[in-house]
Amino acid sequence: MAAAHPRIVITGDQLEGRPSLGPVPWGVVLPVRRWMRTRPWGSTWGILLLIGALAPLVFVGTVSSAADPTAELHRVSAFFGIYFAVGWLLILRYVIRPERVGWQLPAAVAALTALVGAPLAGAVEQGLLGNGTPGLASFIVVVGLVEEAVKWGAVYLLVYRPGHQLTPLTYMYFGVIAGLAFGVAEAINYSVLYADSLDAIGIAGIGAYTAAALVRLTVLPLLHACMTGISCFFLGLARWQRSHRVPLMLFGLGLAVLLHGLYDGLHASWVVAGAIVALFIAYIASGESIEDELRELEADTGPDGNRPLVILRPRFGQGEGSAIATAEPISVRIRRRED
Repeated sequence: MAAAHPRIVITGDQLEGRPSLGPVPWGVVLPVRRWMRTRPWGSTWGILLLIGALAPLVFVGTVSSAADPTAELHRVSAFFGIYFAVGWLLILRYVIRPERVGWQLPAAVAALTALVGAPLAGAVEQGLLGNGTPGLASFIVVVGLVEEAVKWGAVYLLVYRPGHQLTPLTYMYFGVIAGLAFGVAEAINYSVLYADSLDAIGIAGIGAYTAAALVRLTVLPLLHACMTGISCFFLGLARWQRSHRVPLMLFGLGLAVLLHGLYDGLHASWVVAGAIVALFIAYIASGESIEDELRELEADTGPDGNRPLVILRPRFGQGEGSAIATAEPISVRIRRRED
């Protein structure tokens, strides 16, 4: 039998005799002096929150009836597409935690994908498919292959080919950037197509138009980012696994192509979309363990007895004052001891 806990009884007389706190000082509930001293809005998260709240409000004030409505729609779609893409990128950067790579290389990957890759993919698809409605096989072999290839190709040309020895998860981060850039460029063009169809359908289609345009601007760039993130994760693995380089590249790109084609061919299936995001999450969570296992395999099958090793930034001790909070990933090459 459990021991009984003592009971404390407070009578009404005791409550009435309790000293009153009186009015709460304004300096406690509105500590302006403390705020002026610490300036919390100057922190990184404070600045991002302010920009995120104010940027759309400022931009909307610049939108008005235009002589060229198509150009104005392009401008509005571009702003909100970039706005949501930056939000997704900040979230995914926090989750993936890539190495510090500056801003020039990510900006170059985004620019190449959006300005060259997206128009090139559209031209190739138009040339191969024409104006007809493709079937599932065409969505995989043509649409999926072309679009995933141009996104993957931007990372290959600017990151892999020059020999940047980065961790696989950092390559995944570059794939996310390429996917978001492609998705935004595609969403801008589709916004105009949706507007043209609205003219034909009339005001009765305003709900369908709004939903389709919002999904294009907010969610589909994320799906592009997840698919290209997966393919570029394997590109990062191939950077370090010499004896398995080609199979890893082909598997990663082929997986992204298949997922892309299934999503498009099954009429934007939310089931396939969920599978894409879930698989992307799984690769983020298990990326380091996959690399470790492949590194052991490379040690056993390497052609020259040398194998690369990536020492990843630890995922702990990130608080202030931590001795390893500023540790950077390094790349070294280990020579196996000859027996």
